[in-house]
Amino acid sequence: MKNSKSRVIALSAISAAFALVLLVLGSYIEVLDLSCLFMASLALMLPLAKGYRMGGFLAYLASALLAFILTGMRLQVLIPFAMFFGLHPLANDIQRKYKINVILATAIKAAWFIATLFVMYYFTSMFIVEHEVIKQYINYVLVIGGGLVFIVYDWFMVYFQRAINSIVAKLKL
Repeated sequence: MKNSKSRVIALSAISAAFALVLLVLGSYIEVLDLSCLFMASLALMLPLAKGYRMGGFLAYLASALLAFILTGMRLQVLIPFAMFFGLHPLANDIQRKYKINVILATAIKAAWFIATLFVMYYFTSMFIVEHEVIKQYINYVLVIGGGLVFIVYDWFMVYFQRAINSIVAKLKL
């Protein structure tokens, strides 16, 4: 009875609710948009800590769809969340479960992150570049800078997933 369906649904709903609140907050307060994306990703780690991958995916889906409705379709935060930040914890969990080569997985996830940065730059107003030199080389900045930032980001996400796993185990959820 430990892994009953109601437990999975409840944990996933709590995770989706936290992520939704953070997405709405990041959507309305522009200063918090990137930090709320990060924290919404952390919220989606809750069902993954118990091995509920489908619950984690459904929490991602529910939070993205509800945020789309509740924010009045403000895509500045929703596009990066739907493309990358909401799915990244699940990708890390799948990588860990199936013991996928770390270098290969990191390269694939980095390319995915860089593609998300390009979409964020060209289709949202999240990155406003005023300096002409940076505008001229923005593609290189996004590829090189994005790759370097992703390595640090991915390391932190793995670290936080371990911390959340430990907290969930101590709380006996």
